[in-house]
Amino acid sequence: MLNPNETIANFKFPLPKTMKWLLMTVTIFLIVLTLALLGSWLYSRAYAQKFFPGVTINGESLKNLNQTEAVAKLQNQIDDFNRQGLIYKFNDSETVIYPTLSAINPDASFQLIGFDAEQTIANAYLIGHGSNYLNNLASQLRALIFGKNLEPVYQLDQNYFLTVLKN
Repeated sequence: MLNPNETIANFKFPLPKTMKWLLMTVTIFLIVLTLALLGSWLYSRAYAQKFFPGVTINGESLKNLNQTEAVAKLQNQIDDFNRQGLIYKFNDSETVIYPTLSAINPDASFQLIGFDAEQTIANAYLIGHGSNYLNNLASQLRALIFGKNLEPVYQLDQNYFLTVLKN
C-alpha cells in the first residue's frame, strides 16, 4: 500500500522476470532497427547524385562520380578504343579492325561498332537509385558487398564484322 507521504514517481511496479527480458529485447531490437534505418538513409543521401561503391563498367569503378563525370570518363575510353581499334589475332595473323570504317566520301563511312556512353551510364546509375526504398537498399548492398559490373551498351554489325575478318 502507498504511504501518503510517498509520491507516485517513487512507486515501482513489480514486473515478472520474463517480462523484463521481453521489454529489454524489444527495446534493443527497436534501437538496432532505428540505427540501421538511419544508417541506410544517410548512405543513400551521401550518394544521392553519385554512383554507389561497387558499380563498375567493364571493371572501371564509377565510385564518387556523378553522371556527367562518368559519361566523360567512359567517352574518353570509347575514343581511345576508336583510335586504337580492335586487334584480332588468329593463328599467326593479326588484324586491326577500327570501329568506324572510312570511305572516300566521309558521308559513306560505316559504323561497325557503336557505343552509347549516355545509355550505359544511365543504366549504371539506376543501380541503387531506380526503384523503391527496399529494392534500392538491396541493390546498394549487393553492389557494395559483391560488386556490380555492367557491359557497355553497344551495337555491332555482326555480318559486316565477319566479312571484314574474312578479308
